[in-house]
Amino acid sequence: MRKTDLAWAAGFIDGEGCLSFCPNPQLSASQFNLEPLEELQLLFGGNITPPKSNGVSQWYVGAHKAVNVARLILPYLKAKDNQARLFIEWEELQKLKTSYWVTPELKEARIKLSSSMRELNSRR
Repeated sequence: MRKTDLAWAAGFIDGEGCLSFCPNPQLSASQFNLEPLEELQLLFGGNITPPKSNGVSQWYVGAHKAVNVARLILPYLKAKDNQARLFIEWEELQKLKTSYWVTPELKEARIKLSSSMRELNSRR
């Protein structure tokens, strides 16, 4: 993948994107114009929703794919770099999970990450 593609994607996501935990990482971008969403899909995969009644469509990726996208574009992000870092922290926490069940410590760490993400997103 070209650096210019990653830089473009980072700029688009900085301006039109959203990084959140639902409860796993989700990276999305909404737009009237399908072309940039199709470009994101071409670059990173994911899905595009049909236009809603207001004409807006959404591209999105979730869980580990969202983390991988965040990792790729992190060097180029300006406004949402801290949110991308929280995605990477989430993935590191997942490596500590030793069974299907979530330990109380892991659950608490996830809650802290979600709280940090909400705080960062509320500043926008």
